[in-house]
Amino acid sequence: MSNFKFRYILIIGFSFVVTYIVFYKANIFHVEEKINHTEPGDKPYIVLGIFSANGRERFRKIQRETWIDAMTKMQHHIPFRITYKFLLDNFDEGTIKENIIYKDILSLNVTSRDGSINVARKMHLWMEHIKIYYPNALLGAKLDDETFMCVPQIFYRLDNLKSKSLCFSYNHIKGNATNIYSDFDDLFVVLGRDIIARIANRTYCTQNKCETKNKTNYSGVKSLAKWITGSSDIDFHGDIHCAPNENNQYVQHSESNFCRTHLIFHKSTYNILVRLQKYNDFLGNKIPFAVTSSVGEEERHIPRLYPPSEYSYLAKHDKFVNCNKWAVVTTIFETSKAVRHIANYSDWCIIVVANIQTPNKHDYLKNFPTERGRMKYLSVLEQSILYPLLSDVIPPNHFARKNIGYMYAIHHKAKFIWDFDDDNIGIVDIEHLGETLTVCQNKQSYLMNPYPYFGVNNTWPRGFPLQLIKDEKTHPTDCYIEDRSNTIQVGVIQSLANNQPDVDAIYRLTQNDPFNLSTKNSGQILCTNKYAPFNAQATLWISPAFLYMGLPNSVNERVSDIWRSYIAQYFLHKVNVSVAFTKPYVTRESNYHKLTTDYDDETVLYDKSYQLVQFLLNTISDDLSELYEKLYKRNFIEISDIQFIKAWTETYLHVIKNFKRAS
Repeated sequence: MSNFKFRYILIIGFSFVVTYIVFYKANIFHVEEKINHTEPGDKPYIVLGIFSANGRERFRKIQRETWIDAMTKMQHHIPFRITYKFLLDNFDEGTIKENIIYKDILSLNVTSRDGSINVARKMHLWMEHIKIYYPNALLGAKLDDETFMCVPQIFYRLDNLKSKSLCFSYNHIKGNATNIYSDFDDLFVVLGRDIIARIANRTYCTQNKCETKNKTNYSGVKSLAKWITGSSDIDFHGDIHCAPNENNQYVQHSESNFCRTHLIFHKSTYNILVRLQKYNDFLGNKIPFAVTSSVGEEERHIPRLYPPSEYSYLAKHDKFVNCNKWAVVTTIFETSKAVRHIANYSDWCIIVVANIQTPNKHDYLKNFPTERGRMKYLSVLEQSILYPLLSDVIPPNHFARKNIGYMYAIHHKAKFIWDFDDDNIGIVDIEHLGETLTVCQNKQSYLMNPYPYFGVNNTWPRGFPLQLIKDEKTHPTDCYIEDRSNTIQVGVIQSLANNQPDVDAIYRLTQNDPFNLSTKNSGQILCTNKYAPFNAQATLWISPAFLYMGLPNSVNERVSDIWRSYIAQYFLHKVNVSVAFTKPYVTRESNYHKLTTDYDDETVLYDKSYQLVQFLLNTISDDLSELYEKLYKRNFIEISDIQFIKAWTETYLHVIKNFKRAS
């Protein structure tokens, strides 16, 4: 294929992308280019092509979150500059939107054939693409989106072997032969610049037998071995050490020391990719989940983000009733006891934020015990219609879709928002709460563990730094009833829970659970500049704090609400708005949780909570976007949350402005 023809394909593809963006008004921030590399210098350059397909978004996502993420974090330890691209036959609507976010997908415009023949065509086009667009690359690689690479070990091995004539691959025989009879396998292959050029300079023919040796035939899975048959100057190495391909051997080979004896794992499942990332040591240590100092050094830079495409509107009011008090829940289950309990309060309205797994509106509401006029079922379609920008930047089926419910409540005149889970039965008594809260000074620590105040020693809430769980200086002290003439403004009130309080998996794996808390003390207010984690399971938000309700979406739900709590407190301290913890107003009858799964999901909390609070104590940020950017640079969140918080803030300010105008 000529350079002109190849560029023409890319131009057509780009035009299609632009057309799609205009037509759908996609409002997702996009990255200028997804390149993982160190600063230019003496390091050689390698380009990785990851073969993928439409419909395999889940595999691309987990690749980005595992070894690609490790590659980014360890770029200063890796002896190469690196660029990676996911290689698809063609774009569909989903991959176009995905590429707007990550900018790491390339369409090779392969249309005529499927299966192994298609793979051969894609391989040849990828060689051409490297030659044309990455002429300075010493090495080019092809792998599949089900491959796990041990980082940085694979790059250390390549550093020892690098040459312009390198052919590094998994092969099934011993020796250096590269003829048609060699069971040479291109499941994973790295080629030097000269070999890439040799293949790219040939014309790809569509016949089984090509007319001249200057053409490259369409020979399928073993195409690469055939293309280089007879070449005597190839520096061939076949020592990749892939794990066996048999399904029944997958799990046994994903052991904790895999990367000490292997370099790649081919045909990984989604779960094995996750497991290998968690198990394996890199540079003698785990991938650094935590920042590197108490305050937090910057570990990465923010890619250039473009403003979103224009929307005709940010928020649309659907004429549903306005309420002062809203309860917001997201669920995948039928109407629960917790939802039915709140429905009995005539002064509360309820929002159920649906996702793809939630029962449909008819099935969910058919046994609902109260007047439908106070119950809003917010379908996935309605979410995208009413709040298009916000809906676009929050993944489907993510806990953070709850953010759209918060925005809906704010849009419908909320003064109080009860943020709850469908397994927490009860609600804070707003009418009498202010009469019973006390203030706890505790001048010895900037972190507060609220649980001992309610009669349970040796316990701590999920998200409390493990380094301090035995430190009694974090227990509430110097508590007193505040003089009513000195009114304290409270923005957040966390109700503790009986039966199954919100403790982390380490506590539940090692201590007695369930248990109840004492009701002797009604509640405590934290003083300014004191931090304590609170959740999204049973928490009352009051209007001065609404701006800070946004749940991050680049972390899982066991982390998201805790990160939100610390971030919110940072800004509430600035405006002298306090956080309170009350006696248990709710009973938690927890939906089934596998403790080991919760433990895995909470690993980030165990590693990072302490560093996050220290960072917040030592940073200066004027707004949410600025703080989120700093948190991204220190690996607390990912780029999608910078996109989210901009969308959240813009939509919130738009809603509040119209709220005041309508009042």
